[in-house]
Amino acid sequence: MEVCDERVCGLFKRRSPKNVAHLRRPFGAMKSLRAVDHGFRSPGCASARCTRGSARAPRRGESRARSGRHDRRNSSAASDVASATILDYTSAVRWARATVRGRGAHYAVPMHAHRVDVQAALDGWVEAALEGESISREDALAILRDESIPLLPLVHAAGRVREHFFGRDVLIHQLHNVQSGACPEDCGYCGQSQSSTAPIQAYRLRRREEIIAEAQRAKENGAYRYCMVLSGRGPSDEEINHMAACIREVKDRFGLRTCLSAGLLDEAKARRLADAGLDRLNHNLNTSESHYGEICTTHTFADRVNTLSAARAAGLDLCSGLIVGMGEGFEDLVEVASRLRGFEVPSIPVNFLVPIPGNRVRESVVAGRPITPRLALRVLCMFRFVNPKAEIRIGAGREGHLRSMQALALHPANSLFVDGYLLTRGSNTRDTIAMIVDAGFEVRLDGDWPEDLARFVAGLKAGGSAAFDIDHSGEVIRDDRRRVRNARVSGEDTPAALSVNGVAME
Repeated sequence: MEVCDERVCGLFKRRSPKNVAHLRRPFGAMKSLRAVDHGFRSPGCASARCTRGSARAPRRGESRARSGRHDRRNSSAASDVASATILDYTSAVRWARATVRGRGAHYAVPMHAHRVDVQAALDGWVEAALEGESISREDALAILRDESIPLLPLVHAAGRVREHFFGRDVLIHQLHNVQSGACPEDCGYCGQSQSSTAPIQAYRLRRREEIIAEAQRAKENGAYRYCMVLSGRGPSDEEINHMAACIREVKDRFGLRTCLSAGLLDEAKARRLADAGLDRLNHNLNTSESHYGEICTTHTFADRVNTLSAARAAGLDLCSGLIVGMGEGFEDLVEVASRLRGFEVPSIPVNFLVPIPGNRVRESVVAGRPITPRLALRVLCMFRFVNPKAEIRIGAGREGHLRSMQALALHPANSLFVDGYLLTRGSNTRDTIAMIVDAGFEVRLDGDWPEDLARFVAGLKAGGSAAFDIDHSGEVIRDDRRRVRNARVSGEDTPAALSVNGVAME
């Protein structure tokens, strides 16, 4: 791309190639800004690419024609690209809005005199991400709050990165809360904390047989990974022994990959779990260090970072993410994304706060605004561009916050949970698999599909009339059912029975 290299050109005086060299590849991201000629020329610029007039700017009340500053022969150049420079997206916008000073003259460059090529910015982010590099902090913030970056092209760009590293595969994870409630911590977002009055079902650590039975159900539901969660500040030695035995049996019997979330851990306990065959330890950062005191006071952000360090030292893979919507700002979200990149976390669950009655934190707001499906998508895209190689998982709140845009979220994200979360219900396995297949993605398995799910997926992929055999939406409403429905509307009392395809219904 050509650059006006005349240092005397007022428009580029402060953005000559030497001056913008440090902006050429911020974290590998390259974006372009094009300056469109509007009849201005700085005095003395001899560049063949610079078509701006000559001499002075028009005085107040004087037309361009009388001042001699507007060359009618170059009037068509108002829609041409006069020159360009390589900048990051945020710097380009800032420059386009700036006041540019020429040699002894003042040139106020209006915003419409420049075009920020958003597609070129997106292509630059993709180029950097495909090389495994992160976008800059400024660009990450722009993704979250700059509505001039259109959503669908942004999602498509994030999808290009996701497909490069993960193809069209989607990983299904299933959670099992193996110990619930009675937690001494005061995390404001959690219904299991001592500060919550949420009406949850509390129970001690489940027996081995119950945990194994849930693992079998996860296998039958097509889960790629079985995730177990213990409430509490951290596990005792007895609890570590119990979970180690369960992990061994899950691996031996079902071959499932395993993940455990058990609170704060030291390296010795983490190593015992690794020796038992645990693949991955989950311990979310949840929010930024500066915001952490607003959601929890019984432990610190540093305690969570130390647990991740202990797990890494023990040889465990890390799973760590956040909860979006706890009153944080956009800067906090970008800070967490950058921290996780620093840890090179391979699996990042992005949860969206579910407002549980009785919890201290339950507003679901970011930067003073409620979470919308569009904002949730932007958050997922930002995490993809900051952590291009990581598994980005759509966590809690997917159904409520993404709503009808859940399938779009599979472009930046490549993983999700099924059959609910720790304390709240989610979409069932079949509905989730249908969404994945209908959107053109593939559910990734370590083995073969269970027989009934195999038939279900085959019907989804076949389409046409086969799809109606799956959800029964094509069943005919019998006359007796129609009479009952009409009677209910009119208030009549009728003993007529309901039937669907001749089968009686209550």
